[in-house]
Amino acid sequence: MTEATHIFDGRALRVLWTTLVAVTALAIAVVARKTLIILVFALLFSYLMEPIVSRVQRWMHGKRIRAVAVSYLAFWILIGALFFVIGNTFVEQGRNFFSKAPQTVQRIQNGEIAKDFSQKHGMSEQTADRVQRWIQSHQDRIQAVIGYFVAVARKYAVNLIGVLLVPLLAMLFPQDRSRFPTQLVETYARGNNRAFLTSVIQDCDRMLAAYMWAQFLLSVFAFIVFMIALHLLHVPYAVLFTVIASLLEFIPIVGPLVTAILILGTVLVTGGNWIGVLIFLGVWRIVQDYVNTPLLFNNQLEMHPLVILGAVMIGGEVFGGLGMFLAIPAPAAARIMWWRYCQMQDQAADRDRLHEVDRPLEAA
Repeated sequence: MTEATHIFDGRALRVLWTTLVAVTALAIAVVARKTLIILVFALLFSYLMEPIVSRVQRWMHGKRIRAVAVSYLAFWILIGALFFVIGNTFVEQGRNFFSKAPQTVQRIQNGEIAKDFSQKHGMSEQTADRVQRWIQSHQDRIQAVIGYFVAVARKYAVNLIGVLLVPLLAMLFPQDRSRFPTQLVETYARGNNRAFLTSVIQDCDRMLAAYMWAQFLLSVFAFIVFMIALHLLHVPYAVLFTVIASLLEFIPIVGPLVTAILILGTVLVTGGNWIGVLIFLGVWRIVQDYVNTPLLFNNQLEMHPLVILGAVMIGGEVFGGLGMFLAIPAPAAARIMWWRYCQMQDQAADRDRLHEVDRPLEAA
């Protein structure tokens, strides 16, 4: 009885200690979520740069530090060249857009936007009057919705300022990222957990590398296509919307939806070719979601769209704009851990069955 109680107490203490560590880690993550998000984002950025760094390292005969310095310097030169080409237009369009935004919001609230819309799109005066009266009768709700979106935009904009630190912090991660998973296992894993943690970390390492490059290429595709299409359709603030669309491409489902609402709403207010823009946005979303994404991800995430949407919404609510981006790798990593755990349990069960089969043979 004493021995059983001693074993039970040992197991109970281990479970209690593991639970306490997990709760403490979660509490620290919530309290320091902004700093943690930036650090994790820097790690993901290092995944994005790693193939380039590795290739430059081969050119430099294995000199890792020089390869990192040259690769990140080339990155900043590329960003500077891009800003030199479109920077002035981007800043000017952004200034004009945000300077006119309060006036546009005021016109929406008092219903004057209905008359402007009817004049630009050929609506009858009776229809415009009905729309204006409906807007005026629901002014409080419309004002609340606009205020909510403005507050959310400001919150995410403040969080995105930390993105400027990401490339600098990424250079401070271990010099050879390929050895990072092995170092983690050797430092923290003990006994039977070593094989399990090794497989989980290696799978997550491959998943994150593939995820970052796929998201980066999807963003590049969006930048090229939107830059061409918005100029051909004569959409106002084409350069501004192109940059916004390419950045929001990193946020699945929600990002493209915000882009579509922003562009289509602007075209409707300014009287542009809204039918052409609507067709373009629909066709582009089909191509991006059902052609480019499956080719780039190669079904590595294997996550249901509802799971992705829920993860994005929860990540945005808890961790802000960057949390919406990081919401996809998190459940994917959890899925890898669960799959590896089930695999380990199945292997243990197979070993037990083999032992049960061998025992009668040994007795005979």
